Amino acid sequence: MILQNSQSILISLESELDTLELYLEIESLRFDFRFEYQIDISPDLEKSMIKVPPLIIQPFVENAIWHGLMPKKEKGSLNIHVAQEDSFLVYTINDNGIAEKKLHHFKANRPQDINRSE
Repeated sequence: MILQNSQSILISLESELDTLELYLEIESLRFDFRFEYQIDISPDLEKSMIKVPPLIIQPFVENAIWHGLMPKKEKGSLNIHVAQEDSFLVYTINDNGIAEKKLHHFKANRPQDINRSE
């Protein structure tokens, strides 16, 4: 499905979401079901009529799984919401991964900027 979709500049949102669902199933299986996921689609969207670039959301979902959920010791949760706001299609990804804690740790422990005046 990914190979077929990648040959097109635009595909239906329906096809994109089907591909995303298959990707999530494979990753869930691969990571021994260490996370659960849910995809919510606004009921007013006509999935077969809306066109999007293929794999537009997959890299962001992959990042949430690999870098947010997999380092967790307990089971992770991933929620994806798709809606239309004005003339924009909006994807929202929420997870309970470690990214926020890790980001806080990095910010607190980064070296201070050096001011150089010459």
